[in-house]
Amino acid sequence: MAQPGRNDPCPCGSGKKYKQCHLADDRGQSTERADRARDQLARLEAMGRPEMDEMRQLYKELTGRNLSGDVIPEKIQGSLVDAWRQRQLVAQTRSALEGHAATLDERFQGDPAAFDDLSRSLAAELDLSHYELTNVNRRKVLLALGPLPEDPALRHAYADAACRLVLDEDDRKVFNEGLLQNLPELVDAERWPEAFVLERCAERVMDPTAEASVFLEDVVVRSLTQRRRGDR
Repeated sequence: MAQPGRNDPCPCGSGKKYKQCHLADDRGQSTERADRARDQLARLEAMGRPEMDEMRQLYKELTGRNLSGDVIPEKIQGSLVDAWRQRQLVAQTRSALEGHAATLDERFQGDPAAFDDLSRSLAAELDLSHYELTNVNRRKVLLALGPLPEDPALRHAYADAACRLVLDEDDRKVFNEGLLQNLPELVDAERWPEAFVLERCAERVMDPTAEASVFLEDVVVRSLTQRRRGDR
């Protein structure tokens, strides 16, 4: 959403001007997010760099190809270092989450609907646009399953069938890592329930026999309802 002007009506619907209502709160939240981003960057830089052998192994894992030559180009090194550091950061935050996992697991087992509601809220909050279905896979889904049902109650089963149809192991791994990259921010903000939901859904993505997570459902529904600007 576009940022409202100081004298515009506040988006909360209070009828007050934005400057008299939520402007200060929003600025405070923006400052807090910026502080967390700076802290996270400092933590990433403090992790150092992987060894060259680790970079070569990571490159093969990410691309399926071996790096040729004795010297790794600086640009490729930079990308590999970023990916390595991000993995280290995710591992650290998953460890921090472990202390809350048992309590949250018990809580959500007693109220599965709350888990689903929080999953939907989080799916709407995160930017999942990078994982939209390609045009080829959109056509494959539509040909095999027909149009997306208008009834929201039927969409989960449709999305589940679509994911089984078009997602291979590599797709699921990329989506899993993409979701987990959001984990550090949630943990840093001590949003433990959201972090728990995100981690559990990211793990479920890796199981092709499990039902599609709300995150995968969101990707399928958006891919089939939004106007496309070419392949992704």
